[in-house]
Amino acid sequence: GINSFIVTIATSSLYLGLNLGLTQAQPFYHLPKAISDFGQARIGFVPSMAAVTVPAAILMAVFLHRMVLGRQILATGGNWNAAQTAGVPVNRAVILAHVISGVLAAIAGLLWMAQLAVAQPMIGSTWLLPSFATPIIGGVALSGGGVSIIGTVLAAFVVALIQNSLVHLQIDPYYVQFLLGLLILGAVGLNRLSQRRKVQRGTA
Repeated sequence: GINSFIVTIATSSLYLGLNLGLTQAQPFYHLPKAISDFGQARIGFVPSMAAVTVPAAILMAVFLHRMVLGRQILATGGNWNAAQTAGVPVNRAVILAHVISGVLAAIAGLLWMAQLAVAQPMIGSTWLLPSFATPIIGGVALSGGGVSIIGTVLAAFVVALIQNSLVHLQIDPYYVQFLLGLLILGAVGLNRLSQRRKVQRGTA
């Protein structure tokens, strides 16, 4: 089939161009007050953003590891042919995975809009590399079938910490790309090493 990464990049470029064309790249500030209030609100000492994202991460972990549909997605990602032979509806699993990914991305965009109190057409245009880097650094298997929600959340904090630290230290922001590249290479190397060790243990 068509490579999902290529389709993702292509559709992202398509929708970004359409978005900029329709909005003339002009931000929209006249959001309902309830939206901006929610973006700045706190539940006790917990920001409203965390009050949404943390439960969402927990629900995703439960879905992937405890529910049939989630396990089918992981099985399909791990070995398409084996999953199909076992009776897993692989095409449905792939479609469901993309739908969930799209819905979560949309929710994240709405939360970011609420926090900034502005609908900015260019928001997210530079997030392609971090969006790939974060799960890889968090331990997601590039070969599929392996995912760590906790690892991905922690990796997101690491990436954000690096970006914020460089800003506070007044270091050229272009070095963020350099450091992300190093982190990705390191994570991929560790991932491959871990897989080789598992294979060696299995054949021992």
